[in-house]
Amino acid sequence: MDISEVGKYIINNYPESSLASNEKDYEYYEGELLNECHNFFTFYCMGICGCGDPDCVELKIRVYLHIVETYWNKKEGEFKEAHDREKDSLQKYFGVSDIYENPLLLFMVYMLNDKKILEHNGSIGGSYLTELGKMYLYILDNVKLEKE
Repeated sequence: MDISEVGKYIINNYPESSLASNEKDYEYYEGELLNECHNFFTFYCMGICGCGDPDCVELKIRVYLHIVETYWNKKEGEFKEAHDREKDSLQKYFGVSDIYENPLLLFMVYMLNDKKILEHNGSIGGSYLTELGKMYLYILDNVKLEKE
């Protein structure tokens, strides 16, 4: 995945977004496109305004999305190991061994599902990254957040 793929996806699938409506006949240079895509996810998709400390929030979102990504990228037969890694990561970054122990973390997972960043079938705890979620994680991994 690269930034131009993310930009094209947003323009094609979200024609009402500012990125689509501001599309020019020229190519964005990479840094500008990265910032525009980040703004799309932060403001348009997630509904996070610039007040308070949005970078702090997005750092936690990024951590959680990495936990989900790592869990679902497990190899055949690695269920216990993947589950143990997930528990260890949740403990390290959120102070809990599963999302149900922290109502605010659980709320974040509900919202990530609502915003189509994650999706789940039988249980919210089994959420996985959507295509949009993979793109958001790519953006969060490549944009400089102030709290880093």
